[in-house]
Amino acid sequence: MTACFLRRLAGDRRAVSAVEFAIALPVMLLLYVMAFVLSDMTSCNRKVTITARAMADMATRYAALSTSTSAGNSVATIIAASEQVLTPYSTDNAMVRLSEVCALSTSATTVQVIWSQVQNGTALTVGSTFTVSSGLFTAGSCQILAEVQYTYTPAIGLGSVVSIPLYDSIYMTPRLSTSIPLS
Repeated sequence: MTACFLRRLAGDRRAVSAVEFAIALPVMLLLYVMAFVLSDMTSCNRKVTITARAMADMATRYAALSTSTSAGNSVATIIAASEQVLTPYSTDNAMVRLSEVCALSTSATTVQVIWSQVQNGTALTVGSTFTVSSGLFTAGSCQILAEVQYTYTPAIGLGSVVSIPLYDSIYMTPRLSTSIPLS
């Protein structure tokens, strides 16, 4: 009786498509969700890059910057503009820093921090030095350094939600002067 039942079951082809679909559906849904998360993360990373570029671009348009929030050339206004550029991503997860760095007169690869302003993070220490790639500076020249670091958390958690740090920085030469003082 059992052998006959197994032979009849093996020959039955009804509902095979439904079974195959039931097996494939979770895999297809997982691929769809993963593609969405990857696309959203790529979009966020692009926003981080655009934000760094926009901040440096805005800062280099002035001959001098101010710490006064009421001034038209305020660093705070430039940093606050990062919120508009990062939209729809929240700036609560973003560290936005704008600094001026000048190459030492003796070395084009060692730069010194002249001033630094930050939102949601730590400013660079004024007077500190660090090394940059050769060819980026000429000895004695100054540039604006814009940095954005964003902690990306996927909108859809797949098991354990992992935060991914995204970072970008850009150096830009002042347009109207050799350096941009902060007062």
